[in-house]
Amino acid sequence: MNIEESYEYINNVAKVGSIMGLERIKRLLDALGNPQDKLKVIHVAGTNGKGSILAYLEAGFKGAGLKCGRYTSPTLFSYLERFMIDDEEMSESDFAKYLTDVKEAADRLLEEGMEYPTAFEIETALAFYFFYKANVDVMLLETGMGGRDDATNVLKTPIATAFASISMDHMSILGDTIEEIADNKAGIMRDKVPVIIAPMANEAKTVLKTHAKQHDSAVHEVTKEEATLIIRDGERYISVANAYYPVKLLGDFQADNAATAVRTMLAVKDILNVDIKAFSEGMKNVKWRGRFEVIGENPLVIRDGAHNPDAVKRLKKSIESLDVKGDIRFVIGIFKDKDYRQMIDIVIDLPVSIYTVTPPNEMRALKAEEVSSAIEDVKRAKGLSEPGVIAVGDIKKGLDMAVGDSKDDDLVVVFGSLSLSSKLGCQ
Repeated sequence: MNIEESYEYINNVAKVGSIMGLERIKRLLDALGNPQDKLKVIHVAGTNGKGSILAYLEAGFKGAGLKCGRYTSPTLFSYLERFMIDDEEMSESDFAKYLTDVKEAADRLLEEGMEYPTAFEIETALAFYFFYKANVDVMLLETGMGGRDDATNVLKTPIATAFASISMDHMSILGDTIEEIADNKAGIMRDKVPVIIAPMANEAKTVLKTHAKQHDSAVHEVTKEEATLIIRDGERYISVANAYYPVKLLGDFQADNAATAVRTMLAVKDILNVDIKAFSEGMKNVKWRGRFEVIGENPLVIRDGAHNPDAVKRLKKSIESLDVKGDIRFVIGIFKDKDYRQMIDIVIDLPVSIYTVTPPNEMRALKAEEVSSAIEDVKRAKGLSEPGVIAVGDIKKGLDMAVGDSKDDDLVVVFGSLSLSSKLGCQ
């Protein structure tokens, strides 16, 4: 296939939607020679912070001279961001070349009477295949949804399994309690493979530790002290195992993610022969667009991917740490399958005005007018007269209105859906 045919193919397969289960991708990978079993893989699950943990690991490993592949989904700015090596996305020529091989393998399965793989399964198989062909030193693998039945959960023996903060999300699929969700995500663990646990609710942590014990896996838990920001010469650091590591991404919650990345590196450093000092220096070059990211000044404009209550709590804490002198304005777009009323309730006391927009996903988007109505309901329940609420619809128009209504010392925050970031450039 050429590049146009490759995009057309994956888009057509995506129309089928998501189907949980591992049988299809296991057969697909088997047809490709099981490249996943020939890679050194760090598997990361969780609700919030997976991407940031992988970003810190990638920057650190690159700094230590390792060739690092990173597979994440969904992405914000480019489809090929799913497949990164040393912070460079897969080329279109490689995409067409290797996807052709994956398609031929999937087509053979169909000819043998088997069910055709989903788009996510094809993408995941492509990631394993591409990184194997590229001979990476380590692959960073992010689960798509959950863990146990996620298409990424096909590894015999990863070199580590790491868990970002776990909270309530995707309840219709993963469970109605934190314990049920943690139980699902714990499904990526393997016998005697180290388990790294980020700061999170005790209910989730207890479940993970129980599963780790059943797998006879060593647990490396990030402590409160390790996830505490330290300011030295105006720079932000954390201290883990008597060494300092930089925290370059904005947001106080990034101390949790950076510490989890460091604990993960320490668990695999002998396997990968990591130079710890070089890893720390590499962390200074971390990049993770769309996560408490400054995209404009005067007024300060920040975009963040917060899209569930736990992430919004972290966002609120980060906003409060900025000590804003002027007013705060929000631009919000939310998916209807999220707990949007609770998200609104958490931050309703901060802004003087909110501009609601409709995310770019017709199937899942909550209309701007519906978000505005939900905000008004929360205001009435709390007896609030502010914030003012304007249903705009278009994300760019909403941001322009928010910026236009602001003074230089004000703050504008765009959040509610990761997909909003893909529609925004720097102001």
